[in-house]
Amino acid sequence: MSGARLLGAGLAAVGRLASWPFGPWHGPRMRAEMAARAMPLYRLRTAAGALTFRCASAEAVKAAARFAYDEPETVWWIDNIVQPGDCVWDIGANVGLYALYAGLRVGAGGAVVAFEPGADNYAALCRNIGLNPMA
Repeated sequence: MSGARLLGAGLAAVGRLASWPFGPWHGPRMRAEMAARAMPLYRLRTAAGALTFRCASAEAVKAAARFAYDEPETVWWIDNIVQPGDCVWDIGANVGLYALYAGLRVGAGGAVVAFEPGADNYAALCRNIGLNPMA
């Protein structure tokens, strides 16, 4: 087990122990609130400007950190093809990495329409839209 996973498991155990006295109703609510507040913000610096993402998992942090490496052709397309004022559709937007990046490129005169069918990813997409200036 990696150090990060070990530390995370230890913090989860401390959270369960600390919330135990609050009973079966308030204890889980307390743990959920602690988990929501523990989600880190990842600030991604790009050539078009900075973006902020709330990362609910280790995978989300990894995806944000590897933004330009995982889909270099998408980043190239946004940088070289998308123009200010364009309308861009992101089908399967996930948590909004590329949709928000395209939003920086199209500016106030353009639009980005992001589609995400997965409920958890859609919720994260909405949170991330709210964290960024084009919202």
